Amino acid sequence: NNVIGVEEVLSAATKNAGTSRRFIRLNPRFSAEETLDVLKAEAGVEPIPVSWLDQRLGFYSIPGNFSVHKSRAYIDGRIYGMDVSSGAAVAALDLLPAH
Repeated sequence: NNVIGVEEVLSAATKNAGTSRRFIRLNPRFSAEETLDVLKAEAGVEPIPVSWLDQRLGFYSIPGNFSVHKSRAYIDGRIYGMDVSSGAAVAALDLLPAH
């Protein structure tokens, strides 16, 4: 089971753009399974869940050279290009869905 932890995030920051990782958040208005299938087809790799964030937040890691803003998933509104630090802030505040 592939997951991205804090150590992987930090080490990815020191690698070149071809092997670094970027983060996206799934739009909860779409089927997560379908969105992940679209991303897998576009990126050619399986998006990896960010293990240290609640999976309900929908944060995933994808290759750093993947062009999010040109992807069909982004254009269709299935994903947001979002830094993982935003998810960490939400997790730290322990916000509920109604917030």
